[in-house]
Amino acid sequence: MKVKRIVILIAAISLIIYVLFPIYWLFVTSIKWYRDIVVPNPSLIPLNPTLDNYDRLFGRDYTFQMYVVNSLLVGSGVVLITLLFSSLAGYGLARLKFKKRNTVSNLLLLAYVTPPAVLLVPFFALISWLGLINTLYSLLIVYPVFTIPFSTWLLKSFFEELPVEVEEAAMIDGASIFRIFRHIAIPLAAPALAVVIAYSLVFSWTEYIFAFTFIRSEELKTVPVALAHSITVYHVDWGLLTAGAVISILPVLALFIPIARYMIKGLALGGRKG
Repeated sequence: MKVKRIVILIAAISLIIYVLFPIYWLFVTSIKWYRDIVVPNPSLIPLNPTLDNYDRLFGRDYTFQMYVVNSLLVGSGVVLITLLFSSLAGYGLARLKFKKRNTVSNLLLLAYVTPPAVLLVPFFALISWLGLINTLYSLLIVYPVFTIPFSTWLLKSFFEELPVEVEEAAMIDGASIFRIFRHIAIPLAAPALAVVIAYSLVFSWTEYIFAFTFIRSEELKTVPVALAHSITVYHVDWGLLTAGAVISILPVLALFIPIARYMIKGLALGGRKG
């Protein structure tokens, strides 16, 4: 038994190192001078650390904070839209009885597994027809198409796990279905909603193809597009690039840390019947 615990402990530590080392290397590279980055055998520990890359990132020659704000605006909008539609749709699929309900659920999964690149040309035609090319509104229209199906499926599975007796008691007391949804179902679904928030934000924060295609103005670029454009054919400023990558993952980490326990519970319960 003791040997088994030691093996499990070693495996867990190895997994943690495997997962966290890229993040550590990203941070270490971001606080190195360029000459220390491009050497044949770069050191694991920065011998001469500097914040010059971060200074340039937020300095006059590189307005990175503008790109962060754009990504936050898009991410916040996508989260709100996804929460609104997926919670209503998920609750409806879980509680309302109608024909072809299972077909609708299967179509949601089909929409979820559809590669985003397949829909690039149709969406470009639609956004052009709406006159929203080179606006953040184009991303607010496109991104929920990919976040809502999975979120709806997850919430549907979660709502089906909730005891229906509580809702029936509230209905006997005269509560409407919308009041039950708002005051009973939504509070109980907090773990699943945490997963929806995290998934929607990460998708919109890291998405590149649609943002690169629809956004053309420098002042409207999102973080992934801005980072990609810092790479040229003749030169890659690794210090600036890694500093931008470090800053770009901070909002995601800030979100994941407080809701991690809700996410684990939400994934476990929501995926039980899926």
